[in-house]
Amino acid sequence: MSSATLDRFYQEVVSDPALQQRFQSVTDRETIVNTAVQLGQEKGYNFTYSEVEDWINIQTNNPSSGELKDEELETVAGGGDKPRDDSK
Repeated sequence: MSSATLDRFYQEVVSDPALQQRFQSVTDRETIVNTAVQLGQEKGYNFTYSEVEDWINIQTNNPSSGELKDEELETVAGGGDKPRDDSK
């Protein structure tokens, strides 16, 4: 599994309100990871709990990566609207 696979899954979740809905009752990181693994499998992705955990750690510890910011993680987990595109 590559980081690109999880990047694609994340982009799919961000762009699909039905997938976002599945994360809305999530209240902790462990459940976010478990939900991501389950939904990933349903959508044909193949990544493990450990791979998702590592990906989140990389994204949250490297804000310059342009990938997963805290507010984006909250959005997926039901904490807000779609992330803003501050580049415009």
